[in-house]
Amino acid sequence: MVREWEQRWDDWSEDQFSAFAELKVDTQVVSRTDTLAEIIGPEDHILDIGCGAGRYHRSLVEQRKLAPASNYIGLDRTRGMLDEASARYPEAFFCIGDAFNLPFSDSSFEICLSMDVLQHIPDYRRLVEEMYRVCGKYMIFVTWWTHGEEENRADYPKISKLINFERFVGFIKTFPNKKILYKNEIILVEKLLIPDA
Repeated sequence: MVREWEQRWDDWSEDQFSAFAELKVDTQVVSRTDTLAEIIGPEDHILDIGCGAGRYHRSLVEQRKLAPASNYIGLDRTRGMLDEASARYPEAFFCIGDAFNLPFSDSSFEICLSMDVLQHIPDYRRLVEEMYRVCGKYMIFVTWWTHGEEENRADYPKISKLINFERFVGFIKTFPNKKILYKNEIILVEKLLIPDA
């Protein structure tokens, strides 16, 4: 299933690359960045899973200066998007990688982003488990939510589906030591630090 999905994604992303690489002013990104500004601190290390051509690097680091570029790592599986991101933002680090097997140690990032990614993944649970492992403070999710059945989107039927909001939150509730917040289409999962007994 995953290999078939990866091939469909690669085929689709090659066709759509120019449209998604174009960095226009996106009011949703600006609005979400305003929300993230309340959370991200200047010393936080950020992992942006599914970073594409660097849309959130642009808004978080370049425009809002919420964190230095050296504290940002963008990870994606599409070489063309990463090449574009690296060309636009040479001071940041962008790498190709597997979101289901992140090459980072436990709790190595204060902030882990998954912005408009979950809807493209056949089993988002594996990605969330990996994010939880490498996250030290906040996991942040934005996707295409529904309160009904998960179904493929008509405009991207082969690679995207609507994610059931209640089912996703129910899955997040299975993780220990967390607080869940929802604001401006963003699900924020705070990992609570439990002092050693």
